[in-house]
Amino acid sequence: MSTILDNNGYVTGPFVIEDGSELWNIGFDWPEDADDALSGLDRDNEFKIDGRTSIDIVDYHEIMQNLESVRDLLTDLWNLTDREQETLLAAVEAGYFETPRATNLGELAEEFDISKSATSKNLRRSQRKVLEQLIALMNETDDGPDSKGISPFDDLVSDLNR
Repeated sequence: MSTILDNNGYVTGPFVIEDGSELWNIGFDWPEDADDALSGLDRDNEFKIDGRTSIDIVDYHEIMQNLESVRDLLTDLWNLTDREQETLLAAVEAGYFETPRATNLGELAEEFDISKSATSKNLRRSQRKVLEQLIALMNETDDGPDSKGISPFDDLVSDLNR
């Protein structure tokens, strides 16, 4: 990894182990940096390059806009109160939103030692905040899925996996 970092490289995607091999998604801002890093790696390592692509400035701008929207969403989600976070997490983990429900408000209320109405209020408030942010994020991105059913987020994920 030091060879990558020494040549201004950075990790652009998840690191995974597949069939006994490490798979890395690495990015460079300049082709010369990528070439230098690959030369350095070639001296001491066995590796295979699965692909090498460039992102043009328009694609890069769109990716950055989407990432900024996602960052804003995550920031707002972190702004849930501790009680709202705990209630929402407990409800999801206990299967409250499953069909049929694996738990109910009474069981969630018992877990927090509060009334069913207080649990319901905490849950509704956290859901409202999350949904408001998701709707705002959807409104900030293009017009949703295009005529082929492809969402702007599909493009984002596709671009990030390059």
